[in-house]
Amino acid sequence: METVLDRIAGVKESCVIGLDTGGGEEVHAVLLLDGKSRAPEEIIAQANNSLDALHRITGYTLWNEPEFPKTTTLKIKKFAVKEEIKKGLKGGDATVSRDSLLNLLAKVTGTNAARIREESLLVADLGLTSIDRLELVNFLEQEYRLDIEDSQIGPQTRVSDLRRIIVEREKLTQRNHFRFWTNNRFFRGLRIAWNALFHSPLFRSFVTLEVRGLDKLDKLDGPVFFVANHLSYMDHSAIMFALPPKIRSRLAPAAWEEFFFGDYHGVNLIVRRLCYEYGTMLLNLFPLPQSQGFSGSLKYMGKLADAGVNILIFPEGGHSKDGKMQPFQLGLGIMVKEVGIPVVPIKISGTDQVLPPWARFPKQGHVTVTFGEPLQFRYETPNDIVEKTRLAVEKL
Repeated sequence: METVLDRIAGVKESCVIGLDTGGGEEVHAVLLLDGKSRAPEEIIAQANNSLDALHRITGYTLWNEPEFPKTTTLKIKKFAVKEEIKKGLKGGDATVSRDSLLNLLAKVTGTNAARIREESLLVADLGLTSIDRLELVNFLEQEYRLDIEDSQIGPQTRVSDLRRIIVEREKLTQRNHFRFWTNNRFFRGLRIAWNALFHSPLFRSFVTLEVRGLDKLDKLDGPVFFVANHLSYMDHSAIMFALPPKIRSRLAPAAWEEFFFGDYHGVNLIVRRLCYEYGTMLLNLFPLPQSQGFSGSLKYMGKLADAGVNILIFPEGGHSKDGKMQPFQLGLGIMVKEVGIPVVPIKISGTDQVLPPWARFPKQGHVTVTFGEPLQFRYETPNDIVEKTRLAVEKL
């Protein structure tokens, strides 16, 4: 039965279970759709046309996770699927709802689908957080083939407003600040020359750099997330010059977008825009917002990874004030899960002594950069990814 279902257009993967709904056990199909907008009723009808009366499918549920739970040999854990479906039947949960939008909202916010109303506010009533909002946008793009930004969903957005955006296929027109062309051969060559002539001599005039764990990078095959603790504005330079030249030339560090494009005026505005020009062209920085519009950065990171460019992230969101690591932001887990590349943990020490957050000018000192074993993630939740990455950095 699964073989028949998996051959039907619109089905990414299927799982057939026996489900007791009170009148005896029925043949129940759990469908993971590929987003081609085929009605599940059509899929079940087509499958039943190929099956004899004994094997006819009598019910179905749409599975709203990106993948089914699987064993290490990639076999579907049918018992886990069955337990989830049974929970939904008992609690009236969204897994058995025929309203795909309510399915998504219930899944993302953890709210029972039966309690969601058209006038419900996504933030105040359903508890949609900024990270939930990003996850919701991702699901909406897959389910409805939309191209929207998470900034279109705000505190005043209701379920009915979300339906209208989907129906009208609204797209927010805004100018982004990404410059993928800075990754072309010319600008890579320009950065290599500028690093040799200016950045490296300047950095090494203040810093005695010790690098540990370089052998951990020998096995890298393709782009990775470099994830480090954050002590000083010198952290990026320390990591950059700790990396082998081949990896360094294909590195894109994330930088706080609001630093460049906040509500600034006069000389302050000019200085910050000049910093943006310098940073994007000669350091290959890209802006990463902390307030809204995060989905655009996520797409850009995917584009970087496709081009073989490594991404540097400081997930604490700011410098440590006392040298101790702060909690990592959940956005790191979303990035890693969606972009799908390994994580290399990095521990930095000493940069806060060379250039403390309050200082305007560096002083001479010793800096250590330690690379850890690459981490591979597949089915972990964003929370698990964040916690495991933070522990890996902390232990270095």
